[in-house]
Amino acid sequence: MGFLSFFRKDKVLVKEDIVMTDGLSTSSTNTSTSNSTTISKLKHGFPHDTLPTSTLPSRISNSRCYRVIYTICQHFARSQAAMISWRVASVLIIAESVSLGVLSLPSAAASMGLVPMAFLIIFFTCATYFAGIVLWQFKTTYPHVRSYGDIGALMCGKYGQFMAEFQVGLLLGFIMAGHISIFSTMANQLAESAGSQWRCTIFYKILAGIISFVCNLPREFKSSREAAMLSGISITTAAFITIGGVVAQAHGQTHPTAQAFTPMSETSFDGIISGINMASVSFTGSMAYLPIMNEMEKVADFPKALRVAQAYIGSMYLVVSLVIFAYVGVGVQAPALSAAGSTISTASYSAAIPTILIAGFITGLVFAKNVFSWFHGADALLTAEGRLHWEWRAIVFCVWTAAVLVASGIPNFSSLLGLVGSLVGYSICFGTPCAGWIWHSANNLPPHLLPPDKGMSKRSARLARYIAAYRYSPKTSTFCYTMVIVAFVFTVLGVYASAIDLKRTSSNNAVFSCKSNL
Repeated sequence: MGFLSFFRKDKVLVKEDIVMTDGLSTSSTNTSTSNSTTISKLKHGFPHDTLPTSTLPSRISNSRCYRVIYTICQHFARSQAAMISWRVASVLIIAESVSLGVLSLPSAAASMGLVPMAFLIIFFTCATYFAGIVLWQFKTTYPHVRSYGDIGALMCGKYGQFMAEFQVGLLLGFIMAGHISIFSTMANQLAESAGSQWRCTIFYKILAGIISFVCNLPREFKSSREAAMLSGISITTAAFITIGGVVAQAHGQTHPTAQAFTPMSETSFDGIISGINMASVSFTGSMAYLPIMNEMEKVADFPKALRVAQAYIGSMYLVVSLVIFAYVGVGVQAPALSAAGSTISTASYSAAIPTILIAGFITGLVFAKNVFSWFHGADALLTAEGRLHWEWRAIVFCVWTAAVLVASGIPNFSSLLGLVGSLVGYSICFGTPCAGWIWHSANNLPPHLLPPDKGMSKRSARLARYIAAYRYSPKTSTFCYTMVIVAFVFTVLGVYASAIDLKRTSSNNAVFSCKSNL
């Protein structure tokens, strides 16, 4: 039997020696003129969008195997040709991180005050920077790592992979629901500004689900980079329109209820925890770090991209949360685009339309692909036909139906973000990366520090490695162990606070109702 050798050369696909099809092989030394001509063309390269079948025998060019092989290699060639620099990577990190979560930060600030909110944003910024460095270390040590699920598989096998992918899937699903929810708020705001008396929140949520379902039927989002950048620019523009509006409305005078520390008489313990939950959602962009690294020309440059991105993200979050809260006061709601009056809110929501739609589409596509790959593997999506094609459509329909149900069952935007933040926000922000650093350090010790494991059980040998890793780097190890404990504690407290918040807001927001959510 022959073999296939595909590799890259000057950004064209090159194919040497043998062409193999359904049980047939044709050698490059074959005397057939047509096959020799074809292989000669292949060695000189061919355009990625042209299938070179015109000079092949029909039994080869029409074979399923040939089409499958070409599709996979074409996908590989395009992905290799589209590598990005660290500057583009920094823009992508910003675009993937700055999304709807930023709109809940002023409300989070109202629950605790200006100083605690500033400290919280700085803490999350530093924590997610450390998380990015840990993920980069994993990528350089284990190049096959492409997602949180791969890290979970390294640490705890299939169980760890399932838990990591479940967390990411839960986050993606709730983010989709958040986009459905804010779409309905946007539609109600635009309808009000247009003077329409008819407004129905549940109708707008179903409409958003239908639009998202149709847009996610294609299995690839060919302009995802440009769309992500447009989404980041859109939400940034909307946020600064709101800032300008609230400052102008207040005539430059800060609101008297905006204090450095919100008195406990005006807030509560569960309210503070709910605010921290909402803030954590704004920093879950770390789940996009590994996919971005997969597309970089030099993975070694990722720390530079991360520093630039985190500096921008932290600065923007500080400005948006503190300025809007300072000029609106404790009455600021989430999403904050509604904080500046009808006219400014209409302009803000109009500017945010690309984020509300495109970011939701990208999130839904990623979630649907993850679900599809759980059942059929990642490569099956490239050539899904027949039954698999209909399965893809069914998965897209199910995930968006679930998003509409969640958005309708939890109609309050801040409660929705607080719940997802409590469930998986802390783990994705810094819990899982810090646990990953502990595992990485224990399993990649310098040879002279490896403890002797002769005559020891597997459990004892593993414990000895972790003790040796702690002694090798005590400060970083202490920090990581502390952060894992903090993530666990705040997850428990966050779920408790979210339950109280849901109970309190359920009476004010009708579930599955036409009632306006403005």
